[in-house]
Amino acid sequence: MNYGAALCLTVVLSVGARPAVASSILLNESFTGTTAPGWKMTGPAKLTAGTVDTPGNGWLRLTGNSTNQAGFAYMDDALPFNYGLDIDFRYSVWGGTGADGFALVMFDGSVTPDSAGAYGGSLGYAQRSGVGGLRGAILGIGFDEFGNFANPTEGRQGGTGFSPDTITVRGPGDGTANALTSWGVANYGLIATTGNLVGSVIQAGNSGVRPTSDAAYREAEVIVDTTQLAEHKLQITVLVKQGASGEKVVVANYDAYNEVVAYYGGVENIPATMKFGFTGSTGGSTNYHEIQAMRVTSLEDAPGFETVAPEGSTWSMVVAGALLVGVSKRRRKRTAA
Repeated sequence: MNYGAALCLTVVLSVGARPAVASSILLNESFTGTTAPGWKMTGPAKLTAGTVDTPGNGWLRLTGNSTNQAGFAYMDDALPFNYGLDIDFRYSVWGGTGADGFALVMFDGSVTPDSAGAYGGSLGYAQRSGVGGLRGAILGIGFDEFGNFANPTEGRQGGTGFSPDTITVRGPGDGTANALTSWGVANYGLIATTGNLVGSVIQAGNSGVRPTSDAAYREAEVIVDTTQLAEHKLQITVLVKQGASGEKVVVANYDAYNEVVAYYGGVENIPATMKFGFTGSTGGSTNYHEIQAMRVTSLEDAPGFETVAPEGSTWSMVVAGALLVGVSKRRRKRTAA
């Protein structure tokens, strides 16, 4: 099935992981062709192959280079929430005046949203004054080049202020523009943010042509570990690779357990299933926000999908700063679907 730390200090760690277990391939989608089976797209989101790009060379484009847009693309197949996700993708942010960003999103598997959340600094995930957020939202992991996803303005709840070039996570929301839910919990509340990251982690350039140099290459891996809810953990780890010959570097490592459980009023009330996808937005300033080469595996074996055998219990990686000592995950083989 086609299914806040600056990068200022680099050290190499060998970190012990939990016991290695089998995982499953959930998705291997290049977005280079004219179709993406199982995906739904709303607003300006589209595949560029066949129109902007030749077939085989396309991207999933979340926003055009126009103001006040909010695009949304998602895989319309629900998965058990407790499988966990390890998501790799390439991204390209270019062509405009530097705004706003995009988000990898998870939302309630029983929901079929018909639109993204709010435009501008809300990245198509959170709300803003008079505009509702993404319906059924659980987590929004924002790649924010402009700097407002972590800003408690325009109706967003919680934040550290204007902060360009950040990885910021916001929590669940009910689809409305309300500051609080009807039960008194923050809607799309801030969970954590990196603060300004050194270098062009998100946007590689703003020329009118998509950057194709090795230096402009950007790749991310996002690990959302929902397998340890019984241990009161919901770990989110974000790694970014800058340059085709660069190494993946951890830029964010957050535990979202307390905020997510508080929103739902108990771990037992977290949705049993989830869907995933991307949102993107522009505001008064613009950029193209594009995704390619997405690979998704579960963190535990998922019945009905191809199983990937574990290949080790420890791993080595380059870590940004001393803040992130202790990050660990299981190693898995990457196998084409």
